[in-house]
Amino acid sequence: MKFTKMHGLGNDYLFLDGFQDPALARRDDYPALALAMSDRRLGVGADGIIVLQKPGEGRPYEFAMRIFNADGSEAEMCGNGLRCAVKLLVERGHVRLSERNRLRMHTGAGVLEAEARFGEDGLVDTVTIAMGKPSFALPAIPVDTSRIAVLREVGPATEFAVGEETGVAVSVGNPHFVCFRETPVERFDLARFGPLLEKHEAFPKRINVHIVNVLGPGRLRMRSWERGAGMTTACGTGACATLAAAAATARCGRSAIIELPGGELFIEWDEDSGLIHKTGPATHVFDGDWPEPGAPVGPGKRLDTARLVLRPLSWSDVPEVQSHMNDPEIARCTLTIPYPYPPGEAARFMRRALRQTADGAGVFYAIEKRDTGELVGTMGYRIEPEHKRAELGYVIAGPSRGRGYATEAAQRMIDHAFEDLGLEKIFASWFTANPASGRVLEKAGFRVEGTQAGHIRKGEEMCDHCLVGLTRSQWLERRKKATP
Repeated sequence: MKFTKMHGLGNDYLFLDGFQDPALARRDDYPALALAMSDRRLGVGADGIIVLQKPGEGRPYEFAMRIFNADGSEAEMCGNGLRCAVKLLVERGHVRLSERNRLRMHTGAGVLEAEARFGEDGLVDTVTIAMGKPSFALPAIPVDTSRIAVLREVGPATEFAVGEETGVAVSVGNPHFVCFRETPVERFDLARFGPLLEKHEAFPKRINVHIVNVLGPGRLRMRSWERGAGMTTACGTGACATLAAAAATARCGRSAIIELPGGELFIEWDEDSGLIHKTGPATHVFDGDWPEPGAPVGPGKRLDTARLVLRPLSWSDVPEVQSHMNDPEIARCTLTIPYPYPPGEAARFMRRALRQTADGAGVFYAIEKRDTGELVGTMGYRIEPEHKRAELGYVIAGPSRGRGYATEAAQRMIDHAFEDLGLEKIFASWFTANPASGRVLEKAGFRVEGTQAGHIRKGEEMCDHCLVGLTRSQWLERRKKATP
């Protein structure tokens, strides 16, 4: 799958061009794709992905876009991403500009208008976006007013405290909390306070956090912690929110240059129309190819049994894994899997599996029926390389339980551990209130090593915990006895 990496003042995104690839419109795995592609260590690396789509017939805009943050969550809009989208589509000839070099786009925050400006090379140099009208209405942002302490009302804005931090909340299609400080923004511990404020109970849908210095009537300096992306070098919507909050509280005029770590943006709040306009650059970085869905999350070999195929998990498994895990019986029998299973949790699991596999700390397999290819469960090892041991874990989907699939897959995984992975011991555990898991593991060849009474807290209950294990020598002895 082809993608294009672009950035606006260092706020970088991976663009998927639905004009070139109409099949993108039929995909439903964008949260998982954003997690995989955005990972700066194991993926391409970006603050998220942006999907560009053709408009339906008769729509009052030239293109539509969807934005997915690096954590897989979907965002309403991104000012830096909007500028990059305009540059990409105009330069590829996918969209036509009006006589005034303008076009319209559909975002999660509604339809917006942009104006492209060209450099001497004929390419788009800067883009101005009409970002809409800012809103200071706390319920609409939203802000839970029972969780804040109002300090003062200034015109349309409300200045309030959240814990020890004070600021102004404003929406420009997405929510922002703007904190004005005398201390230079570079000295503020944004890496610590950013995530605390983003996820504070006062902000039910989470929020973007900005620390701002007023340098003069027409110049502000800011740093941003973006919802779902973390610390970024620039936040276009955040710059608009900052100008609106500063102007509304009489800290600056209705236009200003905003200094961000990645560069400068010019923001203007038009008094007549009430619209905020943002002007800044957009930069193409490179084009690339991403492996198609179905590529495994890490190295591994196919493992076969009489009825099953065990293959490395892939990102395309995320929807089925998400569905399988949303099961109260799985939550009852495991320690950390919740019910209901939160949206996006399977994608987060896949991301952790990817990292552990890359670090040599795990292998993870999908369990399929050999005859139909139906996914019936997952199984894997969490490996401790320094001790040459690993813990086996598995989940079987509800309709496939009680058919011996777990035992059959576990027997093959045991051989895999000693034949291919070079391990000296494998182990597993189960709650004594779940004897079915104990029977599966013992049938597969594990030996009971003991029970820890009242050892693990699950909810409000202290549970007995049974340990089973198998060493290489025990495995070899077992194989020797099984050989005629």
